[in-house]
Amino acid sequence: MFFTDFNCGYCKQYEPVLAKLLKQYPDVEVVIKYLPFQGPSSMSAAQLALTLWQQKGQAFKPLHDKLVA
Repeated sequence: MFFTDFNCGYCKQYEPVLAKLLKQYPDVEVVIKYLPFQGPSSMSAAQLALTLWQQKGQAFKPLHDKLVA
């Protein structure tokens, strides 16, 4: 399980490490839990990501990648 906030600098630094780990071990699955503690924009971004995941699952990953970049 991976807790993250799109506005957290530490979370953004960890994202490439997580991507490398997933590439190295393709059988590993990650559950992303949004923990929007950086204010209202974090809450909006988390809500947008979750809504997109529920309505258009295939579009979730590209949005997630942009928000953590």
